[in-house]
Amino acid sequence: MKMLFKVLLFITLLTQLCFAQWILTNGPLGGEAKCFTAFDTSLYVGTEIGVFRSTNNGLSWSGIGPEGIIVNSLAIRSVNQSGIYLFAGTLFGVYLSTDGGTNWNKVSFGLSNLVINCLALSDTNLFAGTENGVFLSPTNGNYWMPVSDDLTNKSIRSLTVNQKDIYAGTDKGLFVSTDNGTSWASTGLKGEAVNAFAVIDTFFFAGTDTNGIFRSTDNGLNWEKISNIDMDRNITTLAVYGTELYAGTSNGLYRTPTNGDYWIPINTGLNNKYIYELYSNGTDLFACTYAGVYRSTNNGANWSEVNEGLKTTVITCLTTSGEILYAGSRSCIYRSNDYGENWIPIGWGWVNAIAVSGTKIYGGHIGHLLCSPDSGVNWDFVSLEEVSNPRNGNWIFSLAVKDSYVYAGGTYGGVFRIRHNGPGSYTIFSTGQPDTIVYSLAVSDTNLLAGTANGVYFSSDDGVNWIPINNGLTNLDVKALAVKDTNIFAGTGGGGVFLSTNNGNSWTPVNNGLSGLALDVLSFAFNRDNLFVGTWRGGVYLSTNNGTSWTSVNTGMMSADYGAVSTVHSLAVVGSNLYAGTRGAGVWQRPLSEMITATDEIPGSLPPKYSLWQNYPNPFNPATKITYSLPRLSKVEIRIYDILGKKVRTLVNEEKPAGTYEINWQAANLPSGVYFYQLIAGTYVQTKKMILLK
Repeated sequence: MKMLFKVLLFITLLTQLCFAQWILTNGPLGGEAKCFTAFDTSLYVGTEIGVFRSTNNGLSWSGIGPEGIIVNSLAIRSVNQSGIYLFAGTLFGVYLSTDGGTNWNKVSFGLSNLVINCLALSDTNLFAGTENGVFLSPTNGNYWMPVSDDLTNKSIRSLTVNQKDIYAGTDKGLFVSTDNGTSWASTGLKGEAVNAFAVIDTFFFAGTDTNGIFRSTDNGLNWEKISNIDMDRNITTLAVYGTELYAGTSNGLYRTPTNGDYWIPINTGLNNKYIYELYSNGTDLFACTYAGVYRSTNNGANWSEVNEGLKTTVITCLTTSGEILYAGSRSCIYRSNDYGENWIPIGWGWVNAIAVSGTKIYGGHIGHLLCSPDSGVNWDFVSLEEVSNPRNGNWIFSLAVKDSYVYAGGTYGGVFRIRHNGPGSYTIFSTGQPDTIVYSLAVSDTNLLAGTANGVYFSSDDGVNWIPINNGLTNLDVKALAVKDTNIFAGTGGGGVFLSTNNGNSWTPVNNGLSGLALDVLSFAFNRDNLFVGTWRGGVYLSTNNGTSWTSVNTGMMSADYGAVSTVHSLAVVGSNLYAGTRGAGVWQRPLSEMITATDEIPGSLPPKYSLWQNYPNPFNPATKITYSLPRLSKVEIRIYDILGKKVRTLVNEEKPAGTYEINWQAANLPSGVYFYQLIAGTYVQTKKMILLK
């Protein structure tokens, strides 16, 4: 029996430790939580990559699909005491699960528009609001019929059922149908974009996109504006809890116990105030936000984050400052001071690029530059829309800091140069770079480089003049740039990597080992002479010879919620780890020692804490590497124990200065089995498992 126990233990540990080189960091948690529903003891939240379920009142979540799809709306119909129909309205039609989310089927036959903004249930009918009107399915989505003939505006933002009446909020007013969509009548608010609708007794409430909240006491014949002048005018959702009305906006939550005569802000504990939806479930309120789900058990007076397992974040960019790691996402900027173990939101907004210079943090937003002069404590929103181009929606994709300026490039207007003059004061210059999409910016000595949809541009005078440098660059869709000494690397969309050794005067493709999806290069990262690339659906690749050849380093980048994690928007090196920002699966980390050959001490800035890393390879035969970090001069012991707790080796027993170290351990004369290695440094003790498999 004892031998059987040892064998089972060995198999269990082997299963846990094999092929787990990439590890998902502890966040960032949250991501866009867009909609909510519940049935019995299960909660469901729709996110930017599918539906997640909680069976413990939001304490933890697990992904249930449909995989990788933005979910805008959820609806549940009870079939019997033990079954439900769970509907998800997505950017690609309606999906149905009849087994609690284990399996999903697309049920969109008859929908002329697959962008589903909202869903609503009325008796046996299911309604879908789209960009092209309202559709009705009496058969749980098996087929759909348009029911929008009387709608003068067919861009549907919201659907609400009040008794048997169907209300549709559109871009140009509110409409009601009393006959399941056969006919519609306007109920006022003409010209208003109506995002939400709610009813308390004889009071009708409508939340609009730019003009606050309106109230009607005569079934929509007349409306009066009731939102407070200090409230955000973008009303994203309305909900009734008890006898009170709650309003979610793009900048916080409010409630009114008096049907709108006065409002009370209820934002304590909300780290992110962009509210998508409010939902009441028993005695609890849930808020879906730009950065995950929050719960209140006291009518909204206090909120707590409930995002464990809800790692839906699309990481658009990573950057570092010393040992601090910054991540940009569709919801906010996060900071980690402890190698990804904890992430702190420090500024919200869809951020596509981050740059850090001293205590100044810059984030590329939509039409704005987010600027913090004090490491994320306070933020300024600097508009780039008014400089030289009146068009809206300039997505800032790239940032670079040079001298006292920060440079920004996006979807139009070329490259902008911004100078911080003092508290709240910025000067913006439109440089001479052509009006094209700017995906990447880099500094090479005193020069600026811009990777664009039309190739690479070069400026030697701080952006006043730009010249194209594309000789040999057979793919001009340049998504990423990186500079190492005299080498310049350009990552392209579908053409792989190009290298220039002469300041861009000529380019050579360096793609041996890159093929297929891996030729769509999104990001670069350097560690000494080692170059990593992150790709679109091709994962991460490494070159140790300036791109002459590449090898895949993707082992372990898998997730139970996401399957293979293969789109890597961004890469960064901090300490002895490589970090990967992914599309929909958060930030991953992997020790550099698993991918490159290193010496005993790894150069770089001093680590902020004691750390013991997982050995590599693992399982091993007969050699493996053990990496550890010391933040200060310490007496160090590294001990090896067998599975019975007997010490079999002491690898290190000496005083060492601060730094990160690697040990190559040979176990040729030991039998196969499970072993434990332990770091003792001062009062710090850490133990990890490893397997010798001969």
